[in-house]
Amino acid sequence: MVLLIATAFALVCPSAQAQPLTKFTPADVFPIPNNNGTISFAFNGTYGKANLENDAWVFTNLRLYAGINGTATGTVPTFTMSVQNCDVNITSCSSSNSNTSQTPVRLAYRVSGQDAMQTFKFGVTLSGGGWFVAFNRNTYPEENHGWASSDDGTVTVTGPAATVSISYFSSDFGNPNSNFKNLPWYEQHSVAIATGIAVAVAVVLAAVFALRNRGKDSDSSTLNGN
Repeated sequence: MVLLIATAFALVCPSAQAQPLTKFTPADVFPIPNNNGTISFAFNGTYGKANLENDAWVFTNLRLYAGINGTATGTVPTFTMSVQNCDVNITSCSSSNSNTSQTPVRLAYRVSGQDAMQTFKFGVTLSGGGWFVAFNRNTYPEENHGWASSDDGTVTVTGPAATVSISYFSSDFGNPNSNFKNLPWYEQHSVAIATGIAVAVAVVLAAVFALRNRGKDSDSSTLNGN
C-alpha cells in the first residue's frame, strides 16, 4: 500500500522530483551591468537556477562547499542579492533546516568599491528575532547606522567596510544589536536556569532509583539468608 501511494504521488506531483543542479566555481562572476557591480563566490557550489531579475540575482537551492575539505553548508531555497558600485565576493551563505536553530540564516562577504550598496533577501520566513551585523569583524553597528532592514526581510548595507557578516537570530539571545542586555537577569539566563533545573531533577531521580534498587537488593539478601 505504501509503495502504491508513493508511486501515485510521484505521478501526480512530478515537480517534487530532484531538480538538476548547476555547478559554479570562484572563477564564475555574476554581473549587474546597470548597477556597476558584480557578485562572485569564494568557494565552489551549486544552484538550481540563477536569474538576473530587476538588477538583482535570484538563486534557488544555493549551496556552497566551503573550507579545505569542501564541507557543504545548508541549502538556501531562495537567495536574492543586488549590489551597486562594488564587487562582492560571498564567503558564506547558508540556511539552517532546523526549526530550532538560533541562527536560521547567515551571510558573509568581502566588498570593494566606493559609495557601495548591497541589498539581499533570504526566501525564508524570519520572525521573533533580529539581525546581527558586523563590519570588518570588530564593529557591530546598530540598525540605521550603515545598514537597515525592512518588514519583508530585505536588508540593505551602505556602511563602508571591507568585510560584512550578517546573521539572523531567531531570538534576542546573544544578539549584540538587540536590547537583550536590558532584560531582567532571570530572562537573560533563562536557558542556563532551565538547564540547571533539568540537571537537578535528573540527579534527584537517579538518586531515588538508586535508593530503591538498594532497598530491593537488601530485601533479597534478607530473604535468601532466611
